[in-house]
Amino acid sequence: MTGKKVNFTLIELLAVIAIIAILASMLLPALNQARETARRGKCIGQLKEIGNASIMYADDSNGYFPLSTKLATSIYKPTYAGILYISKHLTNPRVYICPSAASYKDAEQCLKVLVPGFNPSVDLWETGGNTIFDWIHYAPNYYYVKYAQDGSEAPVKYALTIKPSIKVMLADSVNSNPTEYFANDPLRRGSGNKLLNTYSSSAGYNYLRPMMDPRHANSSNVSWADGHISTEKEAWKNIQGTIKKYHWDPLEKDPKK
Repeated sequence: MTGKKVNFTLIELLAVIAIIAILASMLLPALNQARETARRGKCIGQLKEIGNASIMYADDSNGYFPLSTKLATSIYKPTYAGILYISKHLTNPRVYICPSAASYKDAEQCLKVLVPGFNPSVDLWETGGNTIFDWIHYAPNYYYVKYAQDGSEAPVKYALTIKPSIKVMLADSVNSNPTEYFANDPLRRGSGNKLLNTYSSSAGYNYLRPMMDPRHANSSNVSWADGHISTEKEAWKNIQGTIKKYHWDPLEKDPKK
């Protein structure tokens, strides 16, 4: 018995294509969300590694976080990441590139440490232009690393932190402020040589720079001083802004102030 050949009509073909398109549109957000979940998880692991290295450095350095040296106004060299590299507490520069920020300008700049001929005792002290570890995706709490040669600013000892589980140590960061960022015109670079502001200006948190970067679906990964990591929604406002200043000062005793 000869089989009868079945042909699709144009209308049937278009209907099938439309159904496939609808299914794809329904699945795409779920796939994008799954990808971002994976990126956020990798970022958490990297931030955990950086935080652990910083804590080990403090244990070996009289209780101090890796300090930046202030060479001139607003210029800190090397960054904390550079110090960790010099001290060999963390020598893998790839951990400073967040997978959700890999497209940011100069994102792979820290990988120059892998170039033959790199000399950390010289190259990490360069003051001109964007140098190694300047533009990474995680920045520290200003209190732990501020330093002035004349002694007018003194860093807080990491080891003296009160209630470390609620005090910020490191976080996702970007060299931008919320006004620029949410206008979709951010300076999309990490802020390795920029210390996270610990309070908002009189103009409000909309002008904070650099800011906690909400690159994980409007959330930021935060490394707290006790070593645990959490994902905080709108951290640029709820933690970095005026709402919860107590998350910053390591010596603040009353978290309700």
